[in-house]
Amino acid sequence: MKLICLRGLPGSGKSTFARKHFQCCILENDQFQIVNGQYCWSADGTKRAIALCCRLAEEILRNGSDVVVCNTFTKKRFIEGYKRLAEKYHADFEVVRMTGEFQNIHNVPKFILDNMKSSFEDWPGETIQNPE
Repeated sequence: MKLICLRGLPGSGKSTFARKHFQCCILENDQFQIVNGQYCWSADGTKRAIALCCRLAEEILRNGSDVVVCNTFTKKRFIEGYKRLAEKYHADFEVVRMTGEFQNIHNVPKFILDNMKSSFEDWPGETIQNPE
């Protein structure tokens, strides 16, 4: 059993890479911010999405299946909860940082991307992946 965290800035290739390379359940906070078929970002919605994504990842691990979680994970503290989940269910744990530079589907403004990039924290032992 495996829990993989794919991290990176919006547009770094997380979702596309996950769909292309993994045959298990793929979760993203963004999945839980869809209202009437449209992506609707809000601070409150993000808090709820984070909780739902983590809860569902735990349920998948509890059932003995692999799971990939694709989120920005700019800070180590955002990854630590998933690491604890992997330990709790004796799952292999891996962190992969995506470094592609594609158009982000949510049109996050450049100044926000720059801020995220400047505050991005390294995760010890993470694998760097530059998708084509």
